[in-house]
Amino acid sequence: ILRNSFSCLPNLAQGSQTGVIVVTMTSGAASIKRIHIASNVIDFGVAQKGKVMPGIGLYGQIDDVIEKNIITNSPGPGIQLGNVFEKSVSCEEVSNLISGRLIGARILDNQINSPNMGRNIGGMGAAIYARGARDNLIARNRITGKLHTSRFIQDSGAQRNILK
Repeated sequence: ILRNSFSCLPNLAQGSQTGVIVVTMTSGAASIKRIHIASNVIDFGVAQKGKVMPGIGLYGQIDDVIEKNIITNSPGPGIQLGNVFEKSVSCEEVSNLISGRLIGARILDNQINSPNMGRNIGGMGAAIYARGARDNLIARNRITGKLHTSRFIQDSGAQRNILK
């Protein structure tokens, strides 16, 4: 997914947690491997409070490269790495959410401008949020703005991620 420009409307009636560029495992739980997302521009409009859409959401892949993207005014994290749930939940409870682990990715040289325009707390307000992601390299990303809760937060099964 290379050299695209996206202008986004983050205030859909049902909201979204999936992201603008989304890569996830198939319904048959097969892994998708070696995705390259680079040199894209993602620019959100004005987000309403409580919206959580990340610019790029990666769920259930192996060995991805996410580099040199520019993400501006995302309602939630600029980049979300994986999404796993702490306990079993029924499909009805999470019907609009995507789950999956991200393993062995490289998140490099991205520019994340003013993340968390939806003014979320915790991980959903971070510039980069790892939730169930492991063994990833996160390096040389530039983050601007004042609303994000942290530059990087990992929880719910995220482990061995290297932040440089």
